[in-house]
Amino acid sequence: MSKDFDYDIWDETAIMVGEHRAHAIAEALHKADFGLFLVSMAWLAKFEPGGSLSVFVKDDGKPVIPVVLKPVVQEHHQLHGLGVRQLFRVESSRGVLKCYAECRTDAERDRIAQSLFQQIEQRLRRGWPLGAHRSASHYVPR
Repeated sequence: MSKDFDYDIWDETAIMVGEHRAHAIAEALHKADFGLFLVSMAWLAKFEPGGSLSVFVKDDGKPVIPVVLKPVVQEHHQLHGLGVRQLFRVESSRGVLKCYAECRTDAERDRIAQSLFQQIEQRLRRGWPLGAHRSASHYVPR
């Protein structure tokens, strides 16, 4: 992973059996330095406007990195506040923006993962507010 940052990744699978689900999510969202959204049509369809993730999509919300996992058309789909954000895709050798699912080879998938990692690190270095230990806690919604 990173030589500069310690990442603490949290998603809903970390909720223990019998734990109060809403409280666990609220606590994780409070602790998160940023959100990593893996955007697809299926994810957008179950997004709840005004729900717990709205902390990331409002104008003064926490930082969010929206990664286009499967094809979405920014101009035609309801992106629930993400439309004003730069969506992460990778430019192909022909200059076409591609999402992860459109990468056909292991080399393309590796390139998109490496590019995402580099851009996250770059954003963190440019001043996202982090704790004193240079750790980045982020929430990955399912």
